[in-house]
Amino acid sequence: MSAAEQIDDMQLPGGIGMPSISNANDDQLKHCLASDIQFIRQLMEAESTKPDRDGMAPAAWRERARGNRSMQNNLAAVERSERRIVAIQQELESRESARKAEAEQQSKRADQRLTELVEKAPDNAKRLADRAEELMPSVERVRQLVADLEAFALATGIAPAYSILSDGSERAARELDVDAPKLAELPEGLPSKREFDTASAMLAGRHGGFNIRPGLPGDYAKVDQIARDRK
Repeated sequence: MSAAEQIDDMQLPGGIGMPSISNANDDQLKHCLASDIQFIRQLMEAESTKPDRDGMAPAAWRERARGNRSMQNNLAAVERSERRIVAIQQELESRESARKAEAEQQSKRADQRLTELVEKAPDNAKRLADRAEELMPSVERVRQLVADLEAFALATGIAPAYSILSDGSERAARELDVDAPKLAELPEGLPSKREFDTASAMLAGRHGGFNIRPGLPGDYAKVDQIARDRK
């Protein structure tokens, strides 16, 4: 239960459908508060007096109104506005206190999380370093595989180049009316470009790919976001 509900959870003016003080948003409460204060000030000015320092009707006017039947409606309206002013001020103060308390808790949680990240950093770094050491043999094998793939790709162009060389030299010989030169034979098993494309597709992981996330760093990548919660 909010402070305003403990005092008087009145419905805001404006008819059916208007929220109560505890259910209204801050802007609605501030607008109603300003309207009630203005209403009392204008009524007091019409009665040739002024509100007190809290924006309420002065005691002298209130005493006079209680003894004057013609002022009973104005007195009831003023007292209703005054009750609402007190309730709204209490509700706004309660909400502000709650927001400050939540901000303090959020800041504490951020401090705790940042402290935890700092304290666990050496252990987490050791875990990553150990994992890297475990993976290095595989890394070196993959590097060799990359070099082999480069050679594989180069090999796919040898047969077409040889064919062009052979045909071209034969045509040149015919033009010169000489015997075609004797060429060295290519080894069997040279790859085709299609074969290379198939191997590349498999290595590229087109059917799911590879997992390149080794675990961590988790919240280490969110330090700036966590730090903003401290403000």
